[in-house]
Amino acid sequence: MPAKSATQPAFTELVVRVVQESPEPLTFAEIMARVNALHPIDTNSPKSTIRNAIANTRLVVNNDAGAYGWYPRLMRGARVRLPFKPSDALSAKPKLALADDARELLWPGFFQTRLGYRDDAVNIALPNGAQCNCLLDMIGRGKWFAIASPELKRWLTTAKARAGDDLILEGTDPEKRQYHLSLDPASSRDNVAIGKRTRVVISAGTKHLLGRGREVFSDFEMARYLLSSGQLCHLVPPEPISRIWRTMFAQADQDTSRHKNIHKLKITLQDTNPPIWRRVCVPSHWTLGTLHYVMQVAMGWSNSHLHQFDAKQGGEMKHFSLYLDEDSGLKLLDSRKVRISKIAPKVGDRIVYEYDFGDGWVHTVDVEAVFPANPDALYPHCIAGERAGPPDDCGGLSGYEDLLKVLASRKHREHADA
Repeated sequence: MPAKSATQPAFTELVVRVVQESPEPLTFAEIMARVNALHPIDTNSPKSTIRNAIANTRLVVNNDAGAYGWYPRLMRGARVRLPFKPSDALSAKPKLALADDARELLWPGFFQTRLGYRDDAVNIALPNGAQCNCLLDMIGRGKWFAIASPELKRWLTTAKARAGDDLILEGTDPEKRQYHLSLDPASSRDNVAIGKRTRVVISAGTKHLLGRGREVFSDFEMARYLLSSGQLCHLVPPEPISRIWRTMFAQADQDTSRHKNIHKLKITLQDTNPPIWRRVCVPSHWTLGTLHYVMQVAMGWSNSHLHQFDAKQGGEMKHFSLYLDEDSGLKLLDSRKVRISKIAPKVGDRIVYEYDFGDGWVHTVDVEAVFPANPDALYPHCIAGERAGPPDDCGGLSGYEDLLKVLASRKHREHADA
């Protein structure tokens, strides 16, 4: 056995290496064996170490067939539909509005900037032979765009694209950052085929939600599943995820019999005056992992930063997250394995939720009531709240206060940018 190194290796990087180097997806056991061959997994719980390492990288994903593959490679041949918006694509600075499926296809690792995926430009081949250069940007709250070079506008103008048409984005080889864009005019669109394919994708997404206990909660996570499982590798792309997500969620929630009790929670963004708060009703058996997504939607966050729950369990303060950082020095537990009813079972219990460790948005989550589920109701349900939540990346509370002052004065030199 090789001598133990002075410093523990980064097992996340080893997992990334073995999965990226493998031409075919690997089972969990195969990943463990190959990592162990590179460096012995001499931790107290080798399986947990590798599970945490997989959870730490968004570019190693389950292909829905019992194996893990390199995300960009699994998306090869995927096609997604982008509604054509003349006001965006034909503007002086042309851009394409991206639903989560299109953004994931173009920038599959945009959370992991150290791998170079978020800041890199991508080149999209156009039908006229030109190459369109695009950069990822967020404009407005949670609205992602591909900021395009002038070639896009020239092609669309020549092609006589009109409102109501669709653009088809194909990942010819996402691993090599190669894409193709084509036009699907409304006048010749096969709506019957699109409807059929959309129903197939909705069925697959609904089944996935039910199979995972609805842990995959957001349209962002659903887009990742559809892309990594090959559901979008079809000649006819379905409707965009932004249009069909609510249908999937509603269908998955029709079986309300499994909702026995409901937690009524008050979420308050700390140190805001007057307070920014929401009151939500969620099934008691849901986990903290699912509650994370509820809070992202309820508060208006974009789920683009790390987060953490803090709560007492057995008289001891413990920390939970979906993303377990083995190098942080903090013992994080998997939030997908902790139910709300176990960590905060009674009225008066409190959970603390921090989102974006840079800006430091800390929320208190207080249990206000626990009551039997209404079989005719859909959950989660936001029943009250006051004040809009701050936008992401505005610099924390002090930055948000400065932003509000700038927005309130049209004469301020930074008003237009704000």
